[in-house]
Amino acid sequence: MNSKDLGSSAYVVLGLTLQHVEITPYELKQRIATSIGYFWAYSHPQIYAVTERLRNEGFLSQRQEKTGRRRKIYKVTKSGEMAFRSWLTDPVNAHPELRDTALLKLYFGNFSSKRDVQALATAQVNSHKARLELYRSIPKERKLDEFALKTVQLGIEFEKMSEKYWTKVVGDFTN
Repeated sequence: MNSKDLGSSAYVVLGLTLQHVEITPYELKQRIATSIGYFWAYSHPQIYAVTERLRNEGFLSQRQEKTGRRRKIYKVTKSGEMAFRSWLTDPVNAHPELRDTALLKLYFGNFSSKRDVQALATAQVNSHKARLELYRSIPKERKLDEFALKTVQLGIEFEKMSEKYWTKVVGDFTN
């Protein structure tokens, strides 16, 4: 199978599994929440479906515990590692998606009062301030490699820009 056919969800599973050698779907869920989950939405039921699909396609191997909870434990196969490494070198030509519910509400602000839009914007200022502090604390709490640190740095810059933008919106709709 061509690596381009796997989809981003599969590469999340392959990459995190490679980082941790062996992993259960529950551990994948935890790793996503404390790493890429800050910038990449990934539904928990999707983890189970993707791990099974990758196992069926030969990109992951699976073993199951004989006793206890009988958890399924996954490991990346050679073909899975080759597909993942190939994907890493593929150029990215797609534009990033910005799926922001608050921005969507602002777009439809003509159906609201200016006071409601100002309240939305004020809430967003506070939300982005809190997220900015969270991102600033990540490198202090965990030892990050230089690549993960770069993603956190972009998160910090994005939150600073978003806070500034929503602060301007608050001012624009102040009576």
